[in-house]
Amino acid sequence: MSISPMLITLTFLLAGNVYSQDKESQLAQYKAEVLKQAASYPVKINDRNMLRNGYIKGNTHVLEIQVIDRVGTEISEEERAKIDKQLNDTLGSLYCKTGTNESISRTLGLNIEYKYYDKALTPFHSVLFSQENCDNSLAKPANQRTEQEVRVAMQIRELEQVGKGTVTVCREKIYNGSINLLYTNEIEKRAVIFATDEYVVNTISISLNKTQIAEFSALITDAEAKAMKVPNLENVNLGDYLTRTGTVKLFGQKGKLKGFFAAVPGVDNVILSIDAKKISHCLSQIEPFL
Repeated sequence: MSISPMLITLTFLLAGNVYSQDKESQLAQYKAEVLKQAASYPVKINDRNMLRNGYIKGNTHVLEIQVIDRVGTEISEEERAKIDKQLNDTLGSLYCKTGTNESISRTLGLNIEYKYYDKALTPFHSVLFSQENCDNSLAKPANQRTEQEVRVAMQIRELEQVGKGTVTVCREKIYNGSINLLYTNEIEKRAVIFATDEYVVNTISISLNKTQIAEFSALITDAEAKAMKVPNLENVNLGDYLTRTGTVKLFGQKGKLKGFFAAVPGVDNVILSIDAKKISHCLSQIEPFL
């Protein structure tokens, strides 16, 4: 069972409408927005889930989600655990991260509870976000991710649910071009390194599967370390990596790592600086989805 990131917009759009400076007025505005938003329910989330109601109960903002095609006994413990993980790794992480729209309810002293109902409107599961859970050590690893990392994960999950396409994970602008890191599921699930010159005349895409991500990250990390050790050399070969769609020849230049990107087949090519740490970090955000 998948949770659509459309739920983020439906749930937290109201957070952006809370403008008052003092907490009491903010809370009043928040509650008014919850009531206003509830007038538009039920709202279809995807083919299997519906957001049927939303309201404030005590110090908890409750959202009722109905699974419209099954009864609770048909929903396994594994599926329920997946719901917990998806919500806690995305919305839950942003709820705990101060400064995000999703954290406004927490700063106002409100919990968020997702109550799940089956097609017969029988409750079968619940997920709660609270300050106590944020303080719990078990929640900290997910909460240590940046807001951008969490949102990338949500975008990839949304794409996987609705169809085929790409998600831009990172954009690395370089003085003579750029390196973009993408997730794609158009043919197969892949990470794509898209390198181009500043005029977007030469474009090279290098497609990587899960194993290749690990190989490529290790290669550029090692090559960068070697390049830094020889700052006086103008040109030192540091290896290459070949895929079905492109190749990268690595070399050191005055202590910096450079890559000669070339299309396979084709004549497009470009030389760009490579920041191994940044590229490896971007690829690591894609790897769990392959």
